[in-house]
Amino acid sequence: MKIKHKARILILDDEKDLRDVLGTLLSEHFTEVVSVGSYDDAISALESKEFDVIISDYKLQDKTGIDLRKWQMFRYPNCQFILLTGYANDPFILEQLKVDHFKVLQKPAHLNELIFPLKKDFKKEEAA
Repeated sequence: MKIKHKARILILDDEKDLRDVLGTLLSEHFTEVVSVGSYDDAISALESKEFDVIISDYKLQDKTGIDLRKWQMFRYPNCQFILLTGYANDPFILEQLKVDHFKVLQKPAHLNELIFPLKKDFKKEEAA
C-alpha cells in the first residue's frame, strides 16, 4: 500500500481528459485532490477550503492560469502554484516569472516532473 502524503491539491484545466488523468494519478499519492474545469470553479473551490498546491493550465476558456495565480497570491501566499502549459516560452509567462516565483511545466509534462518534487516537499513538511 502506498503512503499518501497529507496535501490538498487543486487542479484547474479546461481539458477534461487531462484533468481526469492528473486527478487520478495524484490521488494515488496525496490525500485530497479536487479537479475543476474553469477559473470560476477554481475560485469557488479556493473560497470553500484551503489548498496546499494549485496546478493550473495556462490557457483557459475564460481567463489564464496567471489570472488565478494573481488572485491566489494575495489570499493564500503559502500555497504552491504550478503552471502547466504548452506555451512555456511565451513572453508573458517569462515576464511573470521575473516578478513572481512559481513552477512552470511544459505540456506534455512527465508525471515524474510533477509528482516527485511534490512528494519530496510534503515529506519534508511531514518530518518537521
